[in-house]
Amino acid sequence: MLFVIPHVYGQVTVTKFPYFLSLQEGDSPPPGVYLPGANNKAKFTKEGLFLTELKQFQFGAILLQDLAFNSNNGIDVSFEFNIYDGDQVGTDGILMFLYDGAIPNDQMHMGATGRSLGYIFSRAAESDKSKREKGVPGAYLGIGLNISGNFKVRNFGGSARINGTDFGWPGGSIQGASHVTLRGAEMKLPDSDPYQGYRGYPVLKTVSTLAVGAKERGGATLSSNGKYTYELGTQLPVNETFHLRNGAVADNQEDTNFRKAYISLVPHVLGGFEVTVKIQHGKEITTVIDHYHYKTEVQYYENAESLNGDFSTIDPNMEGEPIHYTLDCTVPETFKLGFAGVTGGRINKHMIRNLRISLPFSAEATDKHFEVCDTSRSVFNPLLNDLAYSGHISNPIGSNDNIDLYSFTFYTSDLKPTSNPYVYEDEIGHWQYSPETGFVTFEPKASFQIQDAMARYTIKGKNGETGEPYGEENYRSNIATITLISKRCSLPINPNLKNKIRLSISSI
Repeated sequence: MLFVIPHVYGQVTVTKFPYFLSLQEGDSPPPGVYLPGANNKAKFTKEGLFLTELKQFQFGAILLQDLAFNSNNGIDVSFEFNIYDGDQVGTDGILMFLYDGAIPNDQMHMGATGRSLGYIFSRAAESDKSKREKGVPGAYLGIGLNISGNFKVRNFGGSARINGTDFGWPGGSIQGASHVTLRGAEMKLPDSDPYQGYRGYPVLKTVSTLAVGAKERGGATLSSNGKYTYELGTQLPVNETFHLRNGAVADNQEDTNFRKAYISLVPHVLGGFEVTVKIQHGKEITTVIDHYHYKTEVQYYENAESLNGDFSTIDPNMEGEPIHYTLDCTVPETFKLGFAGVTGGRINKHMIRNLRISLPFSAEATDKHFEVCDTSRSVFNPLLNDLAYSGHISNPIGSNDNIDLYSFTFYTSDLKPTSNPYVYEDEIGHWQYSPETGFVTFEPKASFQIQDAMARYTIKGKNGETGEPYGEENYRSNIATITLISKRCSLPINPNLKNKIRLSISSI
């Protein structure tokens, strides 16, 4: 289901927030979603979007090609993912990436497959030039949920040359599997330059989600001098380590196999973005990359260079010295998004669903379950554990008290706002919200005795006196679900129901 209100700026459609795709509508791509490339194995189903089949060397990708997002206030992206079946060790993984919204659709293509995850280039010697593939044009940032760990590692071979972190070092190695890895922008070169599309995309930061030995490098960060600083040992709290490959489809956070990614880009006062990546595993949400400052200019080395260049036949496989570059990472005016999944010699299914894109510090609504009497009127607080923000956009404060009670809006089962925002009715019962109290009254119908009732809603923050934006429609929350579970009872139950509420953060 698509929840989006577009408007046009010049030739680019800029989307208002929030934007939501369940990716569970069946076998056809939703409006605005495209499958790039002739060998794209992406498959839409009612269970989710499968980016790969259970076969070797598979590749699937989607582009939100008709929709561009203004970069002024940053962006928040969340999606559920499942990597399972096949090889228990796991294969390459899933990529989310942002690219310049000004790139014409007919010039857009994916990067190399395999260890490049559809984002980076893969250069090759002149003798293997048929295996060369350029990276994503206009690429700004790639976030790899990399099962094998190869997305971060430099490689120099006749048929694959990619910059990255060093794999080995005296006394240890950089931990391989289950890494969250950030790679940066494409280098802007003239079309006449033979290396156009084959420069840039450097590893910015990588962190293993697993427990790592004391002599192993569990992470790496690109330093201001263009070289990598390696972090030894486990980078996450030991009790929060987990594998990105969950091994089975999980429908909610009560299942320890549940996986959901939260990716946030917030504008930095010195330019660029602060990038944060959190992964939910079961009920736990772990911050893997915390406020990494992705600057507008990055120093890095192309460290998979041929002595005489890739396009020479003289000693084509003789490795040369790394070349230092200053990479222009200016933030594009608008972004577009894409996703990819890749298998290599090992096989796994890669599936994503419930994609949500919003502005940082939008209001947050949570899914809830209440037990209510099967035949009598019930009154309850639907906003428990919800919040909105106040204060300057650089450091706002979230609180339940910041919710604008008058912003509450019910949604129908097909995710459309009701004509009266405070009233929702279906075959099970009648829902009435009061903006004066912030409570909902539910009047059941006879059918409620044999099934549960469900309603959906959104909220916003308040309009601040100093230009705070949290009351704007772009800062409206996700669509959250209230489920009422019928319970036979003869006495009226507590209207607040506070001791019977079961909360879930797995809201859309």
